[in-house]
Amino acid sequence: MELALEAEISKGSVFGIKVRMTPDNEEHTAIIVDASAHTLSIDTTQSSLSPDVYQASPLFRVESREDVRVQTAPFRLESGERLRLRVFIDRPILEVFANGRQCVTQRIYPTRPDSLGVGLFSRGGTTTVLSMDAWDMAATTLSAQEAAKRGPLVTDQIAGQFERDT
Repeated sequence: MELALEAEISKGSVFGIKVRMTPDNEEHTAIIVDASAHTLSIDTTQSSLSPDVYQASPLFRVESREDVRVQTAPFRLESGERLRLRVFIDRPILEVFANGRQCVTQRIYPTRPDSLGVGLFSRGGTTTVLSMDAWDMAATTLSAQEAAKRGPLVTDQIAGQFERDT
């Protein structure tokens, strides 16, 4: 799934999107923009009901076994600047891009088959969502049989097009 959102957030507001959300909100992953703390976060504390899920430090420290459930990056909206989020969910990978200058990525492992919803929330101020679009993404992986049938692909990096290598 891909989401594109544009919003106006007042100073002091905390705005978020819940993805892979169950209808009863028991399982979800929160993407949070805190306008007063100037941060962008992914909160996985309710991403999975499985006690076996471990969220490794995003710094990939081999010696660390720290379980990191909230990943936070600096992100400041300038005065009058609108929030523009692009969110990509591809199986267990969640990528969030904010205003073309900050990105946070996390693996998520929802357990319930109905963890498919999306929700919005705002606290501590006013948020106006100006637009929100959602798309299903095509599969990015092929089975060995499908890949053999298609053959190798060549990338035209300038035009961003893919063509069959003949």
